Amino acid sequence: MGVWSILGKRKTMATNDRGLGVGQYGAIVWETVMAIATAARFRVFDGKGAPPLPEVAGEEVLDPPTAQKIARLVGLITRLLVIWRRRICFYRSYATACVLRSRGVAVALNFGYRWDGPAGAMAHCWMTLDGQLFRETEETARIYSAYLGEKDPSVRFWTDPGNSPGGHEKLSKKELAG
Repeated sequence: MGVWSILGKRKTMATNDRGLGVGQYGAIVWETVMAIATAARFRVFDGKGAPPLPEVAGEEVLDPPTAQKIARLVGLITRLLVIWRRRICFYRSYATACVLRSRGVAVALNFGYRWDGPAGAMAHCWMTLDGQLFRETEETARIYSAYLGEKDPSVRFWTDPGNSPGGHEKLSKKELAG
């Protein structure tokens, strides 16, 4: 069952025939900018673990095309604002998760780590919805398939089962908290 069929079974937000209105776009842009700033502040000053995600708002759930449109818009804004290209997946995923969670879509943030021989440590951040990849390729699920644990249901940690040094034991709550 794909993400969009899962979203489609939920109560959907009423939208007009033209999709999102100008006011909604403005709110999405503002929320995205604030989420990117929060993520950047967290990376610079806190540095470990994952920044807290907002609670899922219960009043509205988006229909699949609107959720996809919002995710594309957040991705575009992130590419424009995050001028340092390393770890853009973290900023994009965090900002998208914040914006969608504020609209009733319970996406989870996932962090993956792997060892890539001469290239060293590699990391990736992506979203899932009800255990399904959300706007991500199946390659991600193949690469980061060893589940390490979760900080809470909205933040999960993964690794590559074959190449990471130091084994794949489950992380303790203290290690996950950073």
